[in-house]
Amino acid sequence: MQNSYFLSLFVSLLLASQCFAENLGQPAVANDLPPSLHPGDVSLGFIHERSINNVIPDSLIQLNSFSNESQKGYFSEYAFIVDKSMRSLSIWKQTDLSWRRVGHYPTDMGKKSGDKTVLGDHKTPEGIYFFTHRYEGKSLDYSLYGSRAFATNYPNLYDKREGKTGSGIWLHAVPDSTPLTRGSRGCVVVRDNIIKKVTPYINLKKTPVIIQDSVKYVSLKKWKEKNSSMTTWLSEWLGSWNEKNLEKYMSFYSSDYFKSRTMGWEQWKNYKESINKKNNEILVRIQQPSIYSYKNEAVIQFLQNYKSDTVEDFGEKTLYLKRKNASFPWKIIAEEWKRVPTNVWLAETSQAQSQKLKARSIGAFNTPETIKKD
Repeated sequence: MQNSYFLSLFVSLLLASQCFAENLGQPAVANDLPPSLHPGDVSLGFIHERSINNVIPDSLIQLNSFSNESQKGYFSEYAFIVDKSMRSLSIWKQTDLSWRRVGHYPTDMGKKSGDKTVLGDHKTPEGIYFFTHRYEGKSLDYSLYGSRAFATNYPNLYDKREGKTGSGIWLHAVPDSTPLTRGSRGCVVVRDNIIKKVTPYINLKKTPVIIQDSVKYVSLKKWKEKNSSMTTWLSEWLGSWNEKNLEKYMSFYSSDYFKSRTMGWEQWKNYKESINKKNNEILVRIQQPSIYSYKNEAVIQFLQNYKSDTVEDFGEKTLYLKRKNASFPWKIIAEEWKRVPTNVWLAETSQAQSQKLKARSIGAFNTPETIKKD
C-alpha cells in the first residue's frame, strides 16, 4: 500500500511538471530573438542578453509560484541571475504558465576576473547565494555604495568547505558620476536608480542571487527534463524517509562529504536508525520546494512537516547537494533545518490547495491514514 502511494505521488508530480512545462510557450520578451539563434543552442554569450525568448537560465529549476499574483508564498518568487561575462543582472519569475524575466540591468564586477577564493583578491564569487541584510542611510557612504546595499551570504557552505575566505560581498549602488567600468572589490554594482527598482524583488534570507562566470540557457524541453529529474530525486528521497527504508535513504547522502549537526555519514545513519526503531510510523510532508543549481552544486529549500509517534514539528529545510560531474548522481553533503510557526505551514497548505499546485507540493495533502502499512 505504501509503495503504491509513492508511485501515485511520483506520477502526479511528473505529470504536473510536464503539463506546467508544456505551457511555458509564452515569450518572456516579445518577438526579439534573432533568427540566427538555433533552438538547440545552450549558450547565448554571443547575443545581447535582452534577446532572451523561450529559454531559461539552466541554474533555475523550480521557484515558488502561484497562479494568483495576489498570493505570496513563504519562499521567494524571484531569482537574481548575475552574468559576469555579460556584466548583467537579470531577475526571473516562474508562474503557472510561463517563465518571465522581469528585469535586466547593466552591472559592474570585481576588478579581477575569475572566482573569488581569498580575502582581498578583488574577484566576484561564483555560486548560489542569498541576500541576508539591507543597509541604507547613515550606515552607507553614498559615494562608494549609493543609497542602498544588500549583503549576501558569501562565503556559503560550499565556499567554506573549499576553504575560501573573505566576506562583505554585496549588491550595491554607485552614484551616476561613477562609471560601471571602474571595477569593484568583489561586489556586484548597479546604478542608484536600479538598486531602488530591484528592492521589491528581494526577500531577505530567501531570495537567491546566482552569480555565474557565463550564464548558460536551456530550451523549455531541456528545462522540463532537468526539472523532472530533480523533482523525481526529491520525491524518492522523501519516499525512502517515510518508508523507513534506511539503506535507500542513506544512498542519497554522500558517504565521503556529508556532515550535519556535527555528524558524519555513519553517525547520521545510526541516528536515523535509532529514530526508526522508536517509531512505528513516520510521516514527512513538504511544501513549496525551490531548487537551484550551479555547475555541480544544488540547493533545495522547502517547508517541512515531520510527524512520528512522539514528535511533530514544522520547519524550513535546506538540502545542499553535490556531484562529481553530470554523469554522477546528486548526493546530500549537508542539511539545515529551522523551526517555523505552525500557522505558516497551515497558511501555505491552504494556498496550495486552493491553487491545486501539485507540482509545487510533494505529499502535502496526505493524512497519515493514507500511507499506513496494511
